[in-house]
Amino acid sequence: MPMSESDGRALKQSAVEALRRGDVARARGQFEEVVAAGQADALTWLGLAAACRALKDDSATTAAVDKVLALEPRNVRALIMKADHNAQAGDVPTAVSFYRAAIKSAQAAGQLPPDLAQEVRRASDVCNRFARDYESFLRAKLGEQGF
Repeated sequence: MPMSESDGRALKQSAVEALRRGDVARARGQFEEVVAAGQADALTWLGLAAACRALKDDSATTAAVDKVLALEPRNVRALIMKADHNAQAGDVPTAVSFYRAAIKSAQAAGQLPPDLAQEVRRASDVCNRFARDYESFLRAKLGEQGF
């Protein structure tokens, strides 16, 4: 039997509450039910990504983040999650690109919730650190070559 829109909204809300309580396995299951019912929106995918990340399921996290970004390309949380994934994978240029997109989107958005503002500051710090590391690398390389 198909899920009604009101049942889908209620299940989504229950999943968000489970995620807030730290019951990530329950949240993931409920978000997946909403997805299976064809009622997923960007919030559903973002919640699923957060639950999967907490459960250390990298491939599912990435797939869910990609769905968020397909629906909302300027979603600051999703951009930071995508950047973090690329940074952990060692793809620094791609990570920096996503961090910068998140910072730019955050600036355009204006007022952010405190936790998200903190994540944007972290993204900025990471970009600055990567830039310093790259400059040090270039100086060392140029020094080896006698420049």
